[in-house]
Amino acid sequence: MYHACGSYRKGSTDGASRLDERPGQGGDRIPTAHPRFEEDEALAFWLLQQAEKQMDALRQADVLKEMNRHEGRLDQLALQHAVVLENVARWHAGIHQHFTTLQAALGARVLGRTFPEGWGVARTRIEDTDNEEG
Repeated sequence: MYHACGSYRKGSTDGASRLDERPGQGGDRIPTAHPRFEEDEALAFWLLQQAEKQMDALRQADVLKEMNRHEGRLDQLALQHAVVLENVARWHAGIHQHFTTLQAALGARVLGRTFPEGWGVARTRIEDTDNEEG
């Protein structure tokens, strides 16, 4: 059988068993690669990653169920493509953006502590203002 998106067929949706695990158990560890993370920030980052993975697994399971409903129909391929496209758009517009926003807020917290005078565009503006006054 051909399906519009083979990766949905291959993916495991048994992520619920990981919900009871704590960081450091079952192969997943709190990220320590970034030395600027404090322990609570590292935990928040890890939890965000795990929640995003779990939500994506749930989404993939839903897509599989919907795609299976169209098995054997003459327009099966078109319907399955439509299901995948709609679901991907809904994922990025409605769910994934919130994880991205939370990760950006965490990053801004770390950067704010590391560079209290600012960074990026904000720092450039401060430097430009200092140069004009001086």
